[in-house]
Amino acid sequence: MSLPKNILITGASSIIMKELIEKINENDYKIWAVTRDKSKINNSKAEFLVGNICDPIFIDTIINEKKIAIVIHAAAISHSYNIQDYNDVNFQGTIHLVNASKKNKVSKFIFISTRAASLESGAYGFSKLKAENYIKTNFDNWLIIRPSEIFGGNKKEGINKLIDDLLHKKIIPCPLNVKSKLFPIYYQDAVQRIYELIFDARLENEVKTINGKEGFSYYELIHRISKTIERKIFIIPVPKFILFIIQWMVKTFSLKIGIFPDQVSRLYSLKETQQGYNTLSVEEYALSQIKISKKLSQIS
Repeated sequence: MSLPKNILITGASSIIMKELIEKINENDYKIWAVTRDKSKINNSKAEFLVGNICDPIFIDTIINEKKIAIVIHAAAISHSYNIQDYNDVNFQGTIHLVNASKKNKVSKFIFISTRAASLESGAYGFSKLKAENYIKTNFDNWLIIRPSEIFGGNKKEGINKLIDDLLHKKIIPCPLNVKSKLFPIYYQDAVQRIYELIFDARLENEVKTINGKEGFSYYELIHRISKTIERKIFIIPVPKFILFIIQWMVKTFSLKIGIFPDQVSRLYSLKETQQGYNTLSVEEYALSQIKISKKLSQIS
């Protein structure tokens, strides 16, 4: 009987990585997971290591000592008022992981990137694109996975926030002239697809985008959800130039008004889409949130 392979997972406290860890067969793989805050995790299937991917000595030591065979790199900063954070964590952190993986003869490097990885997507998207390019040019066997807009779980951001606003507010702003449609995918369906890609031995040196089958403009998504939950919503169209003025003000005056300095650029960037996958629909999810809300109100 062969010994289980050692896997290193970064960003282990995210809901996607938590779900992924649950799916991995512990008889085949020994999981070592890096996190900055162990208190956020309660999982017996992995050994958790508290540390920072920006520390090259820490990274090199654990990959060497734990004899890591596969690296699944998901740690990243996605929202920051300091744009340098994106470069320091998303790009420089990836460099440390790739270099240590190459030095210690890791067999495969999997990078959880984003559909927004591009030159146009502000500091976040650019940091992810640079990380992708570094992996491609400095590692022999890699897989890059680009999830689209993920919804579900407990974070109130992105589509989750939009759904929450539609459930509780009557006035919803809607950005105009966005180039790319949203292709939402439920988080558990995204995890299943990520799991399948990671453990498909045929995949080597490929970029895979994970997205739902159906695409929406912001207006279409707002209209579809509000119709499903039977709420009359007043949609306020927000022109592109207004949003870029707000972004400029946030950058110039270091304003903290709920919009991050690169968020508008990310919204308006051109994003690729590949074959869509079956997923729980945003309408079904919105209806499930209504049921949960009603149960909670009955309890209270």
